[in-house]
Amino acid sequence: MKKTLATLLVVALVASLCGVMFVSAEATNLVAGKTYEISEQYRMGGADVNWGYDPNAPISYPDDNYDLTDGAELVAEYSDACWVGFTKNTPEQIERGYAYINFDLGAASDLEALNYVSYKHKANGIQPAHTIEVYVSNDGENYELAATQNLDDETVEALEDLNYHSFSIDLDVTAQYVQMRITSYGWAFFGEVEIMGTAAASEEPEAPETPAAADVTAKVLDGSLAYSEDALAKLADGNDAAGATAFGDAGFVSFENKGFTHTDGVDAAVPATVELIRDLGSVQAISKITLNAFKDSNSMIALPEVNFYVSVDGVNYYQINSGNLVKAADDAAETTTAALTADFSARIAVNARYVKAVASFKNGWLFLSELGVTAAAEGNYVEDPGVGYAYTEHSVPNPGIGIFDSTDGELDLSVNDGETGKLFRNAQLIKAKYDAETGAYVVIYSKVNPWPDGHSGTETLGEGEILLAISTGGNVAADNNFSGCKWIARGLTEGDYIVLKDGTVSFYPDVLPSAEDGAGDAGVLVFAVLAVVAIAGCAVATKIKSSAL
Repeated sequence: MKKTLATLLVVALVASLCGVMFVSAEATNLVAGKTYEISEQYRMGGADVNWGYDPNAPISYPDDNYDLTDGAELVAEYSDACWVGFTKNTPEQIERGYAYINFDLGAASDLEALNYVSYKHKANGIQPAHTIEVYVSNDGENYELAATQNLDDETVEALEDLNYHSFSIDLDVTAQYVQMRITSYGWAFFGEVEIMGTAAASEEPEAPETPAAADVTAKVLDGSLAYSEDALAKLADGNDAAGATAFGDAGFVSFENKGFTHTDGVDAAVPATVELIRDLGSVQAISKITLNAFKDSNSMIALPEVNFYVSVDGVNYYQINSGNLVKAADDAAETTTAALTADFSARIAVNARYVKAVASFKNGWLFLSELGVTAAAEGNYVEDPGVGYAYTEHSVPNPGIGIFDSTDGELDLSVNDGETGKLFRNAQLIKAKYDAETGAYVVIYSKVNPWPDGHSGTETLGEGEILLAISTGGNVAADNNFSGCKWIARGLTEGDYIVLKDGTVSFYPDVLPSAEDGAGDAGVLVFAVLAVVAIAGCAVATKIKSSAL
């Protein structure tokens, strides 16, 4: 039998003889999905243990600080992982007299009720807690008693055995911190806890503004954002505000999402995307791009997902990463500063004059402090040989490049056999189809080498289709100039172009070269590649600069 807490609160509060709490229409569960702090948990096992307590034994009914607020369905069996158990027999609880659960709501909030679900299994000594005291605080140190719930023996005895029961404790107080103090008969098992109320309105964050600079521009791609053009200079002033602890830090540029309201919250917010472009003033070899951001959940300030692009002409951009997601630790933190990066310092450097960050978020505000670049070290360069490299047809050297077509039949993409020369498993794979009108191959997909698990499945090519496989680690090495080609190929997406001509392979995201440059006789496969190739306005950095620059 499974029921959710929401269902239980409708039918079981009266049965629990604890009264019915009517919360306001605006009240929400302020601890949904939040972590919390709990007192010691019971440990069992050990040959010399009295009453089953052993400080070195594994915790019984352990909690990962999410079980009570994750909204998961409950079961009427105490052995299920959804239950968090406390007992009066731990030394700490015997000395203190109670177990506790501490919640931080993030900001002072108007509290109306504390709801919880408890389990009863009389034969195993599991019963709803004898007493629950709710203490509150605004500083996390000085607590005051806000409410008490006492269950007498008659009430507990009347509850259905081998089942769980919902309770509600009325509150009428404003606080940021809430502590449940639990005094139990023996075992006390809890499944879910809700703290119902209304979050206090956050102070609308405002960032100090500075004069504008011509080298940083912004453009809203999705949603509706309010920001100051004059503040954008701070994204290139060298101040990454890494030590900031509040949104009022002078280094931040603020972007307000007009598709967000405090009443409706994040779930109803309209996602927003902003494009930021920084002009470095000249073409430079770079090995890292960083966008510094600030998060404060209590003030509805989010960290974005970011895609980074580079260009030498400001028209044709090349994507340098496949998507920079927020790290789990930063995502879990209430307040943090984060450096979202595309770091290719161990790879071939990239020549660029313009760097672009496309940041997407779904919350009230985005606070950024710097769109920075890191110059490439000497070790990130490769020599431009100026000639084509050896190739293999229908197989892949390592390192090297191979091209397959329909004559190869069914290709097993999980193969990683150097003897057969088919190294698909951890190679960069690009499938494309010949387009007679442009004289180029149009990319169908580009798969990054999925180290360490590798590719899976099979591929059978049709007429005019090719599969290009680049087998190399991608790191800079004196004998591995294929790395430059692979690093470029990682960013190809559907609709981009591959041109085969005169023993070379060139990649063109979005735009093909002019007719006089010519796509060449692309209908005839020529299996060779240059380590340094033009990318329609972008190129891998070389000691001997590419003519594309």
